[in-house]
Amino acid sequence: MKGFRELAGVVTLPYATPSGELVTKPGHNQGTGVYLAMPPELEPDIPDSPTRGELVQAIKQIWRPWKAFKFASEADRGAMLATIIGAVCRPALPTAPGTVFDAPVQGSGKTLAAEAVAALVRNRRGVAAYTSGANAEAEMSKRVVALCMEGAQVLTLDNIKGHFDSNVLAAFLTSGRVEGERILGGNSTFSGEARLVVLLTSNNASLSRDLGRRFLKVRIDTGAETPQALTFGFDPVERAMAERLAIARGVCMVVAGFHAAGSPVLGQGEAGFPAWARLVRSCVIWLQREGLTTEAGVGAVSDPGACLLEGAGADDPDQIAWGALLEGLAASFGVGETFTAKDLLPVCRVGQPSEIAEALGEFLSPGKRELSALSIGRVLGNRRDRIVGGLALRGGKDRKNANVWWIEKI
Repeated sequence: MKGFRELAGVVTLPYATPSGELVTKPGHNQGTGVYLAMPPELEPDIPDSPTRGELVQAIKQIWRPWKAFKFASEADRGAMLATIIGAVCRPALPTAPGTVFDAPVQGSGKTLAAEAVAALVRNRRGVAAYTSGANAEAEMSKRVVALCMEGAQVLTLDNIKGHFDSNVLAAFLTSGRVEGERILGGNSTFSGEARLVVLLTSNNASLSRDLGRRFLKVRIDTGAETPQALTFGFDPVERAMAERLAIARGVCMVVAGFHAAGSPVLGQGEAGFPAWARLVRSCVIWLQREGLTTEAGVGAVSDPGACLLEGAGADDPDQIAWGALLEGLAASFGVGETFTAKDLLPVCRVGQPSEIAEALGEFLSPGKRELSALSIGRVLGNRRDRIVGGLALRGGKDRKNANVWWIEKI
């Protein structure tokens, strides 16, 4: 058929687009390329300009499966609300951030919260355990390709540990595509688009700098030593599945209200995901600005995009070590004063190990902890111009064409 856009996916929930269009009618939507597989009699009726009471009821419905979780802060509630709205509207978004559910101790409910989001989207239970080790990236690539080929809507990785990084996942979240990845069991490759909802769970794990700016953070903190003893009074996953159509209708309702208000662009920058920022992030900030989240019993929420802009890599060991090194260099040489890699050697060898020596040691390869002018020069050169804590390392040449460095305050 002339003008028919290639099928981008099949979904079973109505959704909204960044332009404010509500896709509630079963069938193929040419704007998004997505097919909505839903009985016509279940098509929701959404008013163009919902009343305040209708919006409050919609937010209450959206929040029902997650209302008993103990979110640590306004930022976490904002990220949770954005995760729900984003999960429903993911078919219309070329790219979107993932969400990492975090908790200080096991049994806080992070996996249950993530599983409820996954169940909302795909209407079944289950999360997949994350497998670490030397082949983790190869396994990640295989998993993403397999999900794309089967038309899956969700990628969940449960219980990631320690410092987590994945070039495969970072590239996928940025582009929304898989390019030239080998298909398991053969020599052929796969390239294609996939609008996956990406969910991680962890206990105090840290994300790399690259992943940190691609994930919303939802922290659940019960404040209890043994949170396993706490009860919800209902099963959040079962509720998400039983009320999934009503939740999706609620999402469409709040987007309709947001669109009727002129779809104001709220929040600084696009947080790396322009369409998501226009639709999901701005909508959440607008709901808070209008007092609707508080009136609905969710409580105050804050900008869900802030963590993508401000917290990117804040818990990344490499970033932390670099910040410590910049502070040490500023204290030893001053701001704006030049020094060479060789100048750092005496600083590192005097008395007890200095902050500079300890920080530099974090960047050396395992088994090669010996500091030299050459190894120090490599560390500095590989990280020049990276800003942490308002400081940056700048570099240039002196009159003898030797490398010199200095700290600049931003």
